[in-house]
Amino acid sequence: MTSHTLLRLLAGAPGLPGPYLQENLAAYRCLDRLKADRNEIILAVGGFVKRDFFKSRPSQLKDHVVALWQVDDCTVVLDCEMHLQPEGTAPKIRGGPTPGHCRYHCVNTSLGTYRLALRLYCDVLSVFSDIVLIFVADFEGMGQVISFLCFWMSYAKAKHFPKRSQIILIADEATTREGFDEFELLTTMLSHLRTTEPGTPYSAAGVRQIIRQCFSCVLVRRCSELGPYAWQREMIQTRHDSQLKHVPPARKGALLKTAIALHAARPCVEFDPILCSKASRDTDVNAISIIASALVMHAFTPEMPSNADG
Repeated sequence: MTSHTLLRLLAGAPGLPGPYLQENLAAYRCLDRLKADRNEIILAVGGFVKRDFFKSRPSQLKDHVVALWQVDDCTVVLDCEMHLQPEGTAPKIRGGPTPGHCRYHCVNTSLGTYRLALRLYCDVLSVFSDIVLIFVADFEGMGQVISFLCFWMSYAKAKHFPKRSQIILIADEATTREGFDEFELLTTMLSHLRTTEPGTPYSAAGVRQIIRQCFSCVLVRRCSELGPYAWQREMIQTRHDSQLKHVPPARKGALLKTAIALHAARPCVEFDPILCSKASRDTDVNAISIIASALVMHAFTPEMPSNADG
């Protein structure tokens, strides 16, 4: 089974800005090995309960990172624990030459570690995921999960809802007694919008429409309810809305690299996978001057049209 750390948060060193995202390029091998005709990417957000849920999760994965590991020939997991990094405890970036297998992105944001990580999950990783698993017990209850979903809706709304995600909330019967109350989510989001945008008259119906554009949520009480058929059913439903449904896994890796770099440099800019998928060629900076010189000197070959009379 292939597994690698994909992203790690680093603090700035003296004389350097920060924070930084350290991107491990070797992690993309997991995507390269997926089958081209049938593949799924699962975004899993949690901690110890998440680790216990995935029995096949590699034990050598580091804490407080976003890891990428392969379940089988068709499935990989984006394993998200960066939000668990305590504030102010991220290791500092080191100076010197950059290793060939790593890239460092200076994150242009004033957010703390927790919100920085959640925004990375919402704005970037969810776009490439077929399904999202959120482990309620790892968030210390449904109230924190609802706050997370409100952050998610705020970010998605600012970027014109790039994708409608299918979210499964996994609750442990022993530790999570309360259910998922969509009305509580609606009222919390309505209060948040009226605070951040006091000049806009939001209604309950308008907020409900925002929720539907952003994601759909299903609460699952027992892990046994998530059998293979349930996975397949939920993923098929989301794939119809995905702009990346026909993109081969290796190309998804290249697009994910682009999305991470764009998010770090310009987090408020919407990532467009279709535009980034188009082939682009660098323009020769000398092309204009060469053409201008040819026009001045009348340097045309016999086959080329000329402007001798002009």
